[in-house]
Amino acid sequence: MLLTLIVLLGCSTLKEKIKRSKIIEINELHLIDTTMVFLKGTIEILPDNIPIPSAEIELTSGNKTYKSISNKTGQFAFNSIPNGKYIIKANYIGCYDLKDSIDLGSHNNFFIKIGLVYDE
Repeated sequence: MLLTLIVLLGCSTLKEKIKRSKIIEINELHLIDTTMVFLKGTIEILPDNIPIPSAEIELTSGNKTYKSISNKTGQFAFNSIPNGKYIIKANYIGCYDLKDSIDLGSHNNFFIKIGLVYDE
């Protein structure tokens, strides 16, 4: 079973310019109960879907913070972090920052796709 959440923010029509960085998609994979999770994902420039190398992605829950940097194809990963609710932040020079909340429940593998837009 694959659960998909698609979040579209700030778009009333397809022709309207995207003005906000956002989580595009988050999927739960391999539905096995566990207390540790793996979060993998990609980060890209919208609306052209260009991978972002060296973007900073951060997860915070309480007083714990986990950081990752995207590779040259925009991929990043967080391995063996406790399940739970997190604030996710993503940033890249020249783009609007992303700050949102995500719930990494009791399933062990997640995939997230993040889109940032250029700061005008």
